[in-house]
Amino acid sequence: MQDVDGPVLVPAGSLLVVNGTDHPDRLYFMNPAGTGTVLADVPVAGLPQVDEAGGVGIAYHSGRHSLFVVRGNTDVVTELELATGKSTRSFHAGFGVGEGDIAVRPGTGSLLLGTSNGRLVELDTQTGRVIGNYDPIGNSQLGTMDMRQQGIHYQGFAEATGLGFDGSGQLWAATGGGRILMLALPAAPISLQVDGAMAASVDGTPADPLKPGANAGQRIRITAAATTVSPKSNFPVLLATVRRASYVFTRRP
Repeated sequence: MQDVDGPVLVPAGSLLVVNGTDHPDRLYFMNPAGTGTVLADVPVAGLPQVDEAGGVGIAYHSGRHSLFVVRGNTDVVTELELATGKSTRSFHAGFGVGEGDIAVRPGTGSLLLGTSNGRLVELDTQTGRVIGNYDPIGNSQLGTMDMRQQGIHYQGFAEATGLGFDGSGQLWAATGGGRILMLALPAAPISLQVDGAMAASVDGTPADPLKPGANAGQRIRITAAATTVSPKSNFPVLLATVRRASYVFTRRP
């Protein structure tokens, strides 16, 4: 860590804090034990077009060895170099954040963003795009999770101002009203059914019956007799491309 006073060795397990009221924002590395001694601090800075200002949430990404900071009252997420605090890139999530937070999902490495409207949005780390299909007819983004059904915004609890996973992979949220909530993420589908027809991946059935038969990036074929499907889907073969946990169907001529 390149501190203002020179190189500093920051031990693993240190607490990361971003102060959005400093000018520019400042990144603090603190000892989580005792009084919370500041071990090192660096300004959050970089090129003007990727500068970060007004940070309200921060998350460490172990796979990229970098930090992701969400800017308050915007939809901007910025990636920072861990050692220097330098901004390397920024992107717009498309969902506004007031005093929300950001977390890295274990296993996938994707980003979870708590938005001001009570939704949890999953972002692709490489592209910054929302994971999930977009509905051009309804002009809405599919694949987001409504945290209001799990207590966010209930009786003035306000938005999720903190997000984090514990050692078992359980997601927790802190609210502006001072509540701590345990959140349940949607599970992966274990099968796909269209009327009475069950789908299996072209590559074969999974060895683990608890995992989806059609995984991300695979193509699946759904076959059914005309007598077993409704008139709206009265054709013998469907080809589908699996995009993560969502299914996009294309009728074959």
